[in-house]
Amino acid sequence: MTYSPPSDLSRAAARYLFNARFYLENAYRLLEQDEVSKAGEFVWGSMAAAVKAVAAYRGRHLRTHRQLTDFASGIARELNDKGISDNFIKAQHLHSNFYEADLEKKDVLLIANDVRDAVWKLINLIPTEARQKMQELWDQPLETGVDDNTSRE
Repeated sequence: MTYSPPSDLSRAAARYLFNARFYLENAYRLLEQDEVSKAGEFVWGSMAAAVKAVAAYRGRHLRTHRQLTDFASGIARELNDKGISDNFIKAQHLHSNFYEADLEKKDVLLIANDVRDAVWKLINLIPTEARQKMQELWDQPLETGVDDNTSRE
């Protein structure tokens, strides 16, 4: 199926793709620094951003945890890949762990590795050509005249 989202959703999808990768990289950096709870929150952020990227690419804007959960479950059913929904749930657990801080570094690392694989599966649902176009959109200055490059450094 080919999707052609409006440009505002394409720009959102580009931002979510960037964030999915950025958050994942930061999660592993934070684990190296023994910032376990923060790392887990970044893993959750990466998963949420990847789900939102696919949704935006398909013309949907997700605003709530329920919408994220339902969309991730729908993708898992569509692909017949229970791993996506299972890893979404694991990522949600890391989100909760930010407040509870009951998981050890080794536990967060195991979950992060599983979630990372699911994040890349989601990212790869968007065809390479579309991801490249989104990157071009992302690199363009905002129409408001404000340069948003500073938010990506």
